[in-house]
Amino acid sequence: MNGNKLLSCYAGEKIDFSEAYLSYAPRSQLYIDKQIPLPTWGTFFVEIGRRIAECETGSNRLVIALAVPTRTCAAALAAFGVVLARADISHNQAEIREYFDKLCSLKKGTPIIYRESKKIRKGSYCGFYNENGQSLITVRLPTEHGDMICKVPPEKAHKIEPLASKDKNITPRITGRCKSFDFSGKAFLDACIGSVDSLNFYKKSRLDCVILGRLNLLKQEIKERPFGCCPSQAVYTEGKLQDVLRVREWLGEGQAYRSAVLSVDGRKSPQTQNSSVPYVTIFDGASGFLKWRDYWPNSHSIVVLDRTEPHFMKAVYEINEDYRRSNRLSKREI
Repeated sequence: MNGNKLLSCYAGEKIDFSEAYLSYAPRSQLYIDKQIPLPTWGTFFVEIGRRIAECETGSNRLVIALAVPTRTCAAALAAFGVVLARADISHNQAEIREYFDKLCSLKKGTPIIYRESKKIRKGSYCGFYNENGQSLITVRLPTEHGDMICKVPPEKAHKIEPLASKDKNITPRITGRCKSFDFSGKAFLDACIGSVDSLNFYKKSRLDCVILGRLNLLKQEIKERPFGCCPSQAVYTEGKLQDVLRVREWLGEGQAYRSAVLSVDGRKSPQTQNSSVPYVTIFDGASGFLKWRDYWPNSHSIVVLDRTEPHFMKAVYEINEDYRRSNRLSKREI
């Protein structure tokens, strides 16, 4: 059964999330078309994503394993819930300082992008220094009238992002050219996140979630399949999950991201921008889980296991073994 038919099956009633669940995250009803709300099973995955995203990380890592009849849309909807739940969470001081220190470790001359207002500029990293007791990063931004040096304090470090390796061989002619933010999909994003300032999604990158799975399937579900959103007493708005997830690999150059989708094929370990650790890792299938379940030990995890896949039983065994190891006094299996 393909994804469209599956989503049309067992269509659920419209749910008032504020009454059904205890959560502080903004909530709006997803639809698969103007008449049919997202089925209850789909809402379940969104809620799983929300709940795990609202848990603190650190020593209390949370792993949720789900055995499902089919993987269709499960990981994508869970990721949608993660990003929604974290939409109104600002960067804390520790995260700001950690990112600032990471930028300070860059080599001088490293190509960067600099986000200001509604524009994106390319430039280069010049270094850091202390001025009157305050740490500052300096970046060089070419303009029509010559180079401009910007001094950036820690609280504005999110405006700077090193260019991905594939974009580092930029020419001086291109460096410094202004580019506008891509606001396509903003109406759907606004409908989904409610009162949260959606401009932060376009200006500030943060790795809320990584999905490890098969790229072609995830791209169809996230970037190509239309969904609808209808906040209470509001207009129906159509969009894609990508409008909220903002998967880095499927955005234009310099656009701020909130999630990443990485392939589990091959032996190469997962690589994120700036080696960032995701708040939540979603394993879309047994293969990714068996290969990389310990790669980000401080990240919460959602494991989606399709009962029909070849390595299903092996993954179940490993999950139960991990549970026993972490709960030596308990004999109960998950």
